[in-house]
Amino acid sequence: MASAVPGGQWIMVAAVAWSAVSCPAASPTSGRTIEAAVKPGMPFVEHATTTLDELPPLPIDGPLDRFGGLEARRVTPSGFFRVERILDRWWLVDPEGAVFISRGMNSIAPVRTDGGREALVRRFGSEGRWAAAATAQLREAGFNTAGAWSTHDLLDEAPQPLAATRLWSFMSAYGKKRGGTFMKAGHVGYPGNCPFIFDPEFPEFCAEHAEQLAEHRDDPLLLGHFSDNEMPWSRAMLENYLRLPADDPGHVAARDWLNARWNGDAPAADGITAADRSAFLEFAVDRYLSIVAAAVRTVDPHHLFLGVRLHEPVFDLPEVFRAAGRYSDVVCVNYYRAWTPDEEQMAMWARESGRPFMVTEHYAKGADSGLGNTGGAGWLVRAQRDRGLFYQNFALGLLRTRNCVGWHWHRYADNDPDDTKVDPSNRDSNKGIVTSRYVAWSPLIEEMTALNQRVYGIADTFDGRVSNADRPAASTPAAEKPAVKRKERTVVFPDDVRVERDVSYLPADRTQKADLYFPLEMPKDHRLPAVIIIHGGGFNDGDKDRRREVNIGSHLARNGYVGMSIDYLLWSKGIQKPTWPRNLQDAKTAVRWLRQHADRLGIDSDRIGVIGGSAGGNLAAMLAVTGPRDGLEPAARDEIPTSVRCAVNLYGAVDLMNYHDMKMFLKTREEDPESYRRASPISYCDSGDAPVMLIHGTGDTVVDVSQSRTFAAALAKGGVEHELIEIPGAPHTFDLDYEAFDVEAAVFRFLNHHLKAPH
Repeated sequence: MASAVPGGQWIMVAAVAWSAVSCPAASPTSGRTIEAAVKPGMPFVEHATTTLDELPPLPIDGPLDRFGGLEARRVTPSGFFRVERILDRWWLVDPEGAVFISRGMNSIAPVRTDGGREALVRRFGSEGRWAAAATAQLREAGFNTAGAWSTHDLLDEAPQPLAATRLWSFMSAYGKKRGGTFMKAGHVGYPGNCPFIFDPEFPEFCAEHAEQLAEHRDDPLLLGHFSDNEMPWSRAMLENYLRLPADDPGHVAARDWLNARWNGDAPAADGITAADRSAFLEFAVDRYLSIVAAAVRTVDPHHLFLGVRLHEPVFDLPEVFRAAGRYSDVVCVNYYRAWTPDEEQMAMWARESGRPFMVTEHYAKGADSGLGNTGGAGWLVRAQRDRGLFYQNFALGLLRTRNCVGWHWHRYADNDPDDTKVDPSNRDSNKGIVTSRYVAWSPLIEEMTALNQRVYGIADTFDGRVSNADRPAASTPAAEKPAVKRKERTVVFPDDVRVERDVSYLPADRTQKADLYFPLEMPKDHRLPAVIIIHGGGFNDGDKDRRREVNIGSHLARNGYVGMSIDYLLWSKGIQKPTWPRNLQDAKTAVRWLRQHADRLGIDSDRIGVIGGSAGGNLAAMLAVTGPRDGLEPAARDEIPTSVRCAVNLYGAVDLMNYHDMKMFLKTREEDPESYRRASPISYCDSGDAPVMLIHGTGDTVVDVSQSRTFAAALAKGGVEHELIEIPGAPHTFDLDYEAFDVEAAVFRFLNHHLKAPH
């Protein structure tokens, strides 16, 4: 093959040439569940879990180069690690030009307690021999990267050293010198959650602190540099800095910034807007990263800058990822509290940053370890093999995205309860692949190994790549048929509701299903109202059993409703016909299905409502404002009506002519304005429409709150009963348990009035 160009072709591909086709075998439905708890004392709940067994049989990857990259897949080498987007997937590229997915292990280090030191000497003889054995053990298990907090100087002397990521802790080191920082569980704390990014001395400190990187600038084994761990970024930062003493550099910077933004007339605290908070957060993150990235790249221009290891409070804050993408080569996240990675979140990270991401912490703990397991954020499972199956499920979810270039397990050795000097999150938990006395957790390692040794083949499976030799002669070209999206069933259902899964509500040739939510005890003397739940995802992504939809369905069942969460037709690459209005017709068919099966379900067919978020909010609103005369009904089925009593639109776009071009139409707004107009609920407001509730955050940067405001005005003009609730500062995508506003109370006040009260 010809030499590679950015975003382009391979220099060479050994043995076979690769090309894209759709791959139905990559789309199984998981039937496996694993019980997990948030922490000891909490109930164990079943989590649907996808494992390697559900993919087509895959050979072990290979051959691999000395870094762990795939020798058969090479692009232009640079002598150092870098990133490149190739055939719609982000990759790390190792120094020799081979594509590389980082499978890392954090805290590969000797256990420093007396018992740990005795065990190391007894088992290995010396720290050098331990480092060689640990490195060999990790390589055999398919790991290729030494993550944060590892003893790199020891590990680099091993016969086959791993690639390394080094954590330099710029801000926490400055804070230690300056004074004022303190220990929190898992990371450093700062006064008032205000890191010292505006101190005039901070840039000079960073320049000096970065000098220690010089000795690594020519090291090909160094994958990249982390600047800090888990900084306290939040939209409260503007007020946090303004609460500091008036002469504090952070207070001065925040006040000057606010004055400049308001043209010298900064408001009092109660006049600060959500837009102010969001803009200041992005400004603060940008300032920190600009200083630290400049210091790092001045000393070491060769290696990847990995920035801050972000943690959960920022996962839904696009402004943080925008700022991170301006300076970081790879955006890094410590990813907890998700059994399966959230596709919507990950898509936002990549979209806003324009960069690939890497998960730099995740793990699960085993209740069979004999440890207390009270510390840390990882899941608690029953046994070691369950830990390994969690690892497979999580890694498969990451590989499916095409934007993830690696993941790092936290950590090599279990916490040692004898170590009382560490922070509270690292004192008694089964986080390691070995015990604190270096005994391997073999069932865990076996499941890790099985996946790690096949990551490149798994990526090819998800990407729909097969060798030309294996391709059927009559295969349909990829451009002529849609790619098959792997359906994920990894979801937690609460045990205080009853869920009937994967119910067929569409014709037999359709794969989309529905989940039904019921109260545990159904009344015998009356029928319950029903509410259809429509997921979001931009009309080309999403699932009926995402976190938001499960949250809504569970609340409905607890409040005396039957919920029906539906999948519907989504646009995907290669589809030849517009998916609108077929997606809307699926939602209308769900209404008909509920009426058809009202007796079996125990529902009142005259009391049906609908709720949806984002794209689902658009469809929910369309159910409220359209009817037979609008020409959007699905094929007749015994003339069963598709009308609903009411609709709740959570932050959905309702005026698509003033939104952006959408793939479901296969045309732009300029090319097909009529389709965009007909798919806009704002086009149908008249006095015969069902009541509509609109809930929208003023901090929404995906669907601006003006969409709901304009729709409310159109509903008012048409004489339609409606209610608009704006939540100050709320982002795009929240559920009924949003902390800053009682969304649940508002929604059920509305639903109860229209679906339960006598009419």
